[in-house]
Parts: sequence; C-alpha cells; structure tokens
Amino acid sequence: MKKLMMLMLMLAFSAPAMAVDRIAKYDSDMDGYVSYKELTQFCDVSRKLFELADKNGDEQLSNVELRQSHRYLLTKCDKVDNL
Repeated sequence: MKKLMMLMLMLAFSAPAMAVDRIAKYDSDMDGYVSYKELTQFCDVSRKLFELADKNGDEQLSNVELRQSHRYLLTKCDKVDNL
C-alpha cells in the first residue's frame, strides 16, 4: 500500500513538470506560451492544425492546450529530442 501511495505521489508531481518542460522546448521568448512561429521553428505543423489545438483562439498554445494536442500536433517535431 505504501508503494502505491508513493507511486501516486510521484505521478502527481511529475505530470505538471513534464508539461512545463514540453512547453519550454518550444517557447523561445519564454512567455509561457507557444506561438505558431515558435512551434514551426521545430515542427512541420500546418496553420490549420495549430488553430485546432488553440482552443481559445488566442493564437498561442498554453500548457493545457499543448498537452491536450501533443499526440497530433507534435508528431513532426524532428528537431527537438526526447518528446
């Protein structure tokens, strides 16, 4: 039971850190968001696909938007290692 609790705690604290790390890889101006221009420096992504990921339409991706869209948005990011 203790091992299960430790595992759950580790997962709870590591998920937000991984999201921040993921956004940091693309956020060249370090404003906490990823713009289309920043993302296309590393990934072959169409504007339409970026807009699909940008749920609130502010033309930048937040941690949440990037996390929710990473399976279809970040598949062509050959220039960034360890995704």
